[in-house]
Amino acid sequence: MAGRIRYLHEDTRGRFYARMSVPAELRDVLGKRELLKALGGDRQVALRALPEVIVGFQRQIENAQAAHQSDQAVAIAVEQATPLTVEEIGALHYASRLELDEQLRDLAPAYARIGIDDGHVADVRAIGAGAASNDLIEGIFGREIENMRRNGTYSCSVGGADWRRLARHLAYAELEVLKRMFERDGAELVTTHPQWVLDHLPRPKVQTQETAAADIEPRETSLRELFRLYRRAMTGGAGNDRTTRSYTPKIENLIEFLGADDATLVTNRKLSDWVTHLRDEKGLEPKTINGGYLNAVKATLNWASRHGHIEPINITASVPMRRKRLNREKGYTAEEATRALQFAYSYARPADTRESEQLSAAKRWAPWLAHFTGARIGEITQLRKQDISERDGIAVMRITPDAGTTKTGLYRDVPLHRQLIEQGFLKFVEGAADGPLFYPTRAEKQDPVKSAETISNRVAKWLKGADLVPAGVAPLHGFRHAFKTNARIHGLSDRVADAIQGHAGRTAGDDYGDVTIEVKKREIEKLPDVEFVDRN
Repeated sequence: MAGRIRYLHEDTRGRFYARMSVPAELRDVLGKRELLKALGGDRQVALRALPEVIVGFQRQIENAQAAHQSDQAVAIAVEQATPLTVEEIGALHYASRLELDEQLRDLAPAYARIGIDDGHVADVRAIGAGAASNDLIEGIFGREIENMRRNGTYSCSVGGADWRRLARHLAYAELEVLKRMFERDGAELVTTHPQWVLDHLPRPKVQTQETAAADIEPRETSLRELFRLYRRAMTGGAGNDRTTRSYTPKIENLIEFLGADDATLVTNRKLSDWVTHLRDEKGLEPKTINGGYLNAVKATLNWASRHGHIEPINITASVPMRRKRLNREKGYTAEEATRALQFAYSYARPADTRESEQLSAAKRWAPWLAHFTGARIGEITQLRKQDISERDGIAVMRITPDAGTTKTGLYRDVPLHRQLIEQGFLKFVEGAADGPLFYPTRAEKQDPVKSAETISNRVAKWLKGADLVPAGVAPLHGFRHAFKTNARIHGLSDRVADAIQGHAGRTAGDDYGDVTIEVKKREIEKLPDVEFVDRN
């Protein structure tokens, strides 16, 4: 897991639940110190259900805050939510999933290096097209829809037309989320959102005993206060987390530039002038401005508009990113890869070393696995003994969130190339202890993603220290780029190569039909064996 997921907790029985603390001043209004929701015993299902549950918690707290500030007798529907249309539910799903994605990217670098599962994309497309079975819908959106049925957000019968219609709109939203996540993976600043989302994001409704009262206080428009409310809603606390500390000076900088603490003054023209000022007068890099300053403002204003404090603003301002000059390809050439792989093949753990057996194994096998599978290095170094198995006579490597993390909570199976088997990889796995193959376990609680990342960095440093990594090539990610090149050279199907590497399909037609283990094996065997170079 990429660090601790905020709001998600696990009890001693292995059951998951969402928990958000209620601010002290609102506990009398809500009648409780914290908001809890059981999410079941399946971690993947819990992760998919978490964003929608947290949105509901935030709605309750925002309603309580409005009641507290207006000093009126407010009847807040804690358990019974306001009914929403399928379009509004889809818009909420989109907003909450993107917000969770942004939090996870801030939490741990390893999260951003895990790709989007093409199988998940195909399933969601099938749901959006109305071609999915009820069982598939239940597996992906069932818990989210059931929560809405129970709290009154939406009324439908399981498997009925209304139930399937809501699932289709959730699928529309999820596909848009995956597009934005893909853009973020490519270091693109997400500045545009579907118009239907902006049109249908619901605003919280506060029910008072005198709803027509004309003296109700207006919504907050102070940028500083909106940021405080946004971060408190996201953290459930005082806002001492890393993201809040990082974003605070950026919000203050915008207030200083505007000359007033008023969110209604923010326009794309003002933001464009601000980012130009940051670049030209403050000397900040475009990546810092787009990924830090603008992200802080966008996250705050998007939250504020969703909760009815301000009118929605579609922020399009950004600083053009200067394209890096590439003097060569990103991946290893065949000759470069051969030298690195031969070096790894020849590695033997020194008898007097303090190096762990798992690190030695990673030096020996991680480059080869990366070369023949195109997997991300973090996906390789988090592998466990139980992730290597045989299916219908085919040796398979399973890349699964159970070993670490994925964005979609889904797995993929990748067949092992014949040369890996010939060199004894399966024998190595058979002789390994249960648990992680490439990092040592500790008695105390251990984060598998951080442990795998540590090993990845050490292997990368080892290859660079041997002068085997050309300038402009990432020591281990270079194998992933090279795999794609090799796939094209040796005639692998693009669709199958994408499935092997965990990339989404490129066309709508790619999402019809499954890429089976047998098909992956057939294509992966098209890659030639690595022929060692005689150094004498």
